[in-house]
Amino acid sequence: MKSKDQVLVDADSGELFELRAWPKLRRRTISMLYGPNWTAVRCAAMVELARGRDLRGADYRVLLFLLSEMAPGNHIALRPIDVARAMGLRPSNVGRSLGRLKERGLLIDRVPFGWRLHPEFGWRGDPTGQVAKRKDGSLVLV
Repeated sequence: MKSKDQVLVDADSGELFELRAWPKLRRRTISMLYGPNWTAVRCAAMVELARGRDLRGADYRVLLFLLSEMAPGNHIALRPIDVARAMGLRPSNVGRSLGRLKERGLLIDRVPFGWRLHPEFGWRGDPTGQVAKRKDGSLVLV
């Protein structure tokens, strides 16, 4: 043992336990804990999706694929044809699925192409500076 370490003695057994002083860790971010490939999704949003009857199986598959390809800030820079090729689906089916996801409010169009996942559903990236306060006092990602 080094001289800076302290020892704790168990009074009953006489066993020695080393105590170490750990350096103060910097604030941990989600990316530090889980790596760069993660997406936070609201549990209430998942329950709402599970209870809804307006989406089909292919719609959920497309949504999960889009979540996996989403960049920080919820941007999804893919064309429907790219999604169809990657998933082995017909482009017309992907287009219909994207339309239903937009109608449901999960996807927001963005320019020049692609989409943005609605921040009320989930988030990817550092939300610092992306939080706004509603009139009722609750917080929301913008």
